[in-house]
Amino acid sequence: MPVPKAEIARARWNECRSGTPLLRKGDGEGEGFLVTRTIYLFAVLEGATVMAVELMSARMVAPYFGSSLYVWATVIGFTLLALAIGYFLGGVIADKYRGPDALLWVLLIASVFLLLMHLSASLLTIAFENISPRAAVVLVSAALILPPLMFLGMVPTFLIRRVSATADHAGGSTGIVYAISSASGIIALPVFGFLSFRDTG
Repeated sequence: MPVPKAEIARARWNECRSGTPLLRKGDGEGEGFLVTRTIYLFAVLEGATVMAVELMSARMVAPYFGSSLYVWATVIGFTLLALAIGYFLGGVIADKYRGPDALLWVLLIASVFLLLMHLSASLLTIAFENISPRAAVVLVSAALILPPLMFLGMVPTFLIRRVSATADHAGGSTGIVYAISSASGIIALPVFGFLSFRDTG
């Protein structure tokens, strides 16, 4: 006999909070597919946004410090550092707060930092104009890159936590999330680098 939709929704919510699958196989398969598809969509957006932030940061500091190997090394280094911190903190927070609200707050905070990047780039370069250019590019890059990418780095861990709670093969689901995130970043690289940023700066 089909499971009522209200019971399915209640079970999904309890599952999200507890991290333990409560529905039997075959119950609410349509809803489960929708949840999984939404999770993978978030992975696509996260991967593309990370690449966009990395490219934007390099473009923002280029008018003041150039686009040398030193600048790119700094940008890439802080990108990796921010993602590493985000992965770790995201795992801790995802285990402590298993509901969807935590992920939404993380996305909201990341969005605020993204919106502030354009304004803060010029203010930071003015603030550090009297110090060594190498020190300045390190400080400016850290301030631009670390906040938004740290929160974006938390997103995959929340997604993996959610997929692992509803899938029998957690390892495969984890691989899919990271593969989708990385693939979207690869696709976003030429789109932003050769099309969007070329025309808009």
